[in-house]
Amino acid sequence: MIEKGVRHHGKGLEAYVRVNRNLIRKSFPLNTSIHTIREWRRLQKVNPPKWAAKLISEPLIPSLLPASPTGWCYLYVIQSGAFVKIGRARDIASRLQNLQIGSPEPLRLLAVAPTHWTLEDVAHRAFAEAREQGEWFRLTPEIAGFIKHLRSGANPLTFFWPDAVTHASIELAT
Repeated sequence: MIEKGVRHHGKGLEAYVRVNRNLIRKSFPLNTSIHTIREWRRLQKVNPPKWAAKLISEPLIPSLLPASPTGWCYLYVIQSGAFVKIGRARDIASRLQNLQIGSPEPLRLLAVAPTHWTLEDVAHRAFAEAREQGEWFRLTPEIAGFIKHLRSGANPLTFFWPDAVTHASIELAT
C-alpha cells in the first residue's frame, strides 16, 4: 500500500474508497500523480448520488423564531456530501454556522420548515435504517422525497401521516 486507499495493482495503481458502505475502486496508470488520485478519492466521498443532484438550489434561511413555550422551531435538512443531517433549531443561520465550524466539507441547507420540535424525533425514527451516526443519515430516495416535500411548502406532518390534515379539518368541522 502506498498510502491509505491507494496500492500497487498489476502494472498500475488502484485507488479505493468506501462510500455509504460500498467500496468504489478505480485503476490508474503507474505515472498518475498521487494528488490526482487523492482528488478522485475526495470527490467520491463528496459528490452525492446522481438522483440527489436535482436538489440544486438552497432554500432561504428563515429568521430567528422567538423562544416558544409551545415548542415551535424549524426542522432542517443539511447536506454534507452523501449524508444529510436532520435536526431542529430556532435560529437556522446560527445552527448552520456552528455545524460548519466542525465540518471539513462545505454544508448545504437543503430544506427548512417551521414545525413542532417533536417532529424531529418522528423523522429520525422514520429514517432509522439510513442512520449513519447521531442525526446524520445516508441520502436515500425516501429522504430525498422528504426534502422535496418540505421544499414544496407542504405541512411536514403530511409526509408521515398523509391524512393528518384531512382528519384535523374533519374534527374541527364537527
